[in-house]
Amino acid sequence: RNGSLILLDERQDVIWSTGETYTSKKCHAELLDTGNLVVLDDVSGNALWQSFENLDNTLLPQSSLTYDTAHGKKRVLTTW
Repeated sequence: RNGSLILLDERQDVIWSTGETYTSKKCHAELLDTGNLVVLDDVSGNALWQSFENLDNTLLPQSSLTYDTAHGKKRVLTTW
């Protein structure tokens, strides 16, 4: 309902979400050939959320390692 991508378990409990709320109520998720999971606004065609911009512990080809100045995030690599 709020444009956020949410994964539910069999009891309908949230097990993962993009963690952000968007103003779009007409959107869909698309897995691109690059491996980037993107939530797209159906009206504007803009990407609302991208997995390549929200990396966890994996760096994939074509994903970026840069500053996210809009959200004040710094993406860095650290050794274990």
